[in-house]
Amino acid sequence: MKFFPYERFNIITPLSPEEVHQRLLEEIKPPTELSFKELFKGKSHHYFRGVAWPTAFEVEPQISGRNSFVPKITGKTEFYLNGSSIYVTMALKTPVLVFMCAWLGMVCFAFITILLAVVKQGGPLTPLVIPLIMFCFGYGMALFGFKSKSGDAREKLVRMFDGNLEVLK
Repeated sequence: MKFFPYERFNIITPLSPEEVHQRLLEEIKPPTELSFKELFKGKSHHYFRGVAWPTAFEVEPQISGRNSFVPKITGKTEFYLNGSSIYVTMALKTPVLVFMCAWLGMVCFAFITILLAVVKQGGPLTPLVIPLIMFCFGYGMALFGFKSKSGDAREKLVRMFDGNLEVLK
């Protein structure tokens, strides 16, 4: 069972792997160093930022604001019948995933600690609301931040490759 946002899908396209690579290069801006100048630059015409190799790619949607929960998109291209098959995975970035696990873990620990204290002392359950709200807010923020860009990125990839989407489990 997946707890954090994660998507896997396959795009079947009539394009050859070389054509897929070429289309990727047209839509990907190479990663740049974070600088003061970059903060005030306008958004580029590229939809993605990252790298593409002849049979694989690792990108993320390029956004103008800040969103730590933007999906990291990795893909692998293979020959398939009269075209290509592109296996794509979207997931949270590793540092964000580690931080969210630590944050939600501490909130769960606080919830259990407060619950045990309430049960032992026989007090009201009202203090349990705070960690519950913190958990829901943290998880909801991760889910919304991820989903707000993953759907657009998925549709962009399907259109870019003139392909058909096949959702994998």
